[in-house]
Amino acid sequence: ITESEILLRNENSDLNQFRRNVELNWETTKFAEKNIEESLKQKIKIRIAEFSSMLLVSNLKNKARKKSIETEIEWFDLRLKSLDEIYCLRMDALCNER
Repeated sequence: ITESEILLRNENSDLNQFRRNVELNWETTKFAEKNIEESLKQKIKIRIAEFSSMLLVSNLKNKARKKSIETEIEWFDLRLKSLDEIYCLRMDALCNER
């Protein structure tokens, strides 16, 4: 074996090692990219769930508030009708006295 053949084999070996390293780095990069993508998907799912939960809580609070206001309006209407009936009875009593 001549010196040039040894150099050529070493160069070829170095080139093959470099190629393997590039392939490994490429696979590592693709794997990392996939992990990052999955992580982002999970974070987005979590954020969506948190937002949905906040909306649900807000909607429930608003429904409870609406029901409370509706109940107050009903009580106010009943009281108003009652006062109106009392007023009519008093007016009738006053008219009957004359």
